[in-house]
Amino acid sequence: MVYQKTNWEKGMVISSDGLNNLEDGVSNAVKLTGDQTIEEDITFTGSITFNDTPILKGLKYKMVSMGLADTTNPSITPHQASHLSRSNANVSFNPMVYVPDKNSYSITMQDNSRVEQYINSIEATGRKVSMMKPHIGTPKQGDAFDRASYDPSDYTQFFKNWKVVLMNYAEISNRHNIELLCIGCEQYLQTRDQYAANWKDIADTLHTAYPNLKLTYAMNTTEILSPDTNYKFIQYLDYAGINVYPKYTSDPDYTKQTPEQLAHAWYGTNHYTQINFADVVETIWQRYHKEIIITESGLRSVDDGLVWMLSNLKNPNYENFEVVRLAIETIALITKNEPRIKGVAWWVFSDWSFGIIPHLETDDSFTVAEESINNWYGGQ
Repeated sequence: MVYQKTNWEKGMVISSDGLNNLEDGVSNAVKLTGDQTIEEDITFTGSITFNDTPILKGLKYKMVSMGLADTTNPSITPHQASHLSRSNANVSFNPMVYVPDKNSYSITMQDNSRVEQYINSIEATGRKVSMMKPHIGTPKQGDAFDRASYDPSDYTQFFKNWKVVLMNYAEISNRHNIELLCIGCEQYLQTRDQYAANWKDIADTLHTAYPNLKLTYAMNTTEILSPDTNYKFIQYLDYAGINVYPKYTSDPDYTKQTPEQLAHAWYGTNHYTQINFADVVETIWQRYHKEIIITESGLRSVDDGLVWMLSNLKNPNYENFEVVRLAIETIALITKNEPRIKGVAWWVFSDWSFGIIPHLETDDSFTVAEESINNWYGGQ
């Protein structure tokens, strides 16, 4: 589904139904009609500026995301290794686990030998895996599966199976000195408050068996927008986790944008979903005294990537790394001004649309997006 440009009213929400790692399943999605453009940005009167303070002061986890499906080679490629070995980023590792369909509670993991081989290939570059973050998918859709719609027919059996999955990945994390375990990703129906006791059981079991392992969870937009129905489980985590995919601006001319202007999206202005992420961070802190991991944030490398989650161009070219650079520097600026954010996992390291390294396998040069990540992550 490609969304058409439309006029938006304050408070309206746009969802990306079933899209990978985006804003899955927002219940009050706007019906899109017409093709008018937004005429002007909402004015932001706050002050957001760069200064001489190191951008990463207080940011403990500096990551790029890398994933392993059951159909892919269980080692990173020489191209990925060449770039990762010269990076200042560690890795958020996303092994796929599989359910047959959206109502099944049966979960199949990849063989641990594949998972550990992939981790070993990352470690061979001199970098480390900082976060283990399994993703639920289906054999047909893979990581594009809409996890917000996942609704197992037997929740008691699901949580029993999910605890087995997480204990397995906790043991692998323990062997490889991986500090963070993300115990779920974008699973809106499972994080409803009625299941808080199930998450407590999982967290207590993990903390008892692996006391040094820190737990987080990657909330999608639906969960972030549901503080009265989906927040109770946060109290059992070590860090709250949020997936952050703002639409940064309505102006398709990225050459006119600066990180200072684009950072207004963090406060819900110049942002089609109208999420005030600063308020979200504060709400979580006031309720549960938990600091934040940005478990995902990324941007497609296309000319209108700052405007649309899916490009609205007829023949988009996914090699505009200047657009990605702007997004990276914007999130860097935001983290500098949000001391409760303790980690970021950029989505993703290598991919045809979201990646930050060159598409050409023989190209060892850095893209401007890659340079920005290195400058940011090496800044403290």
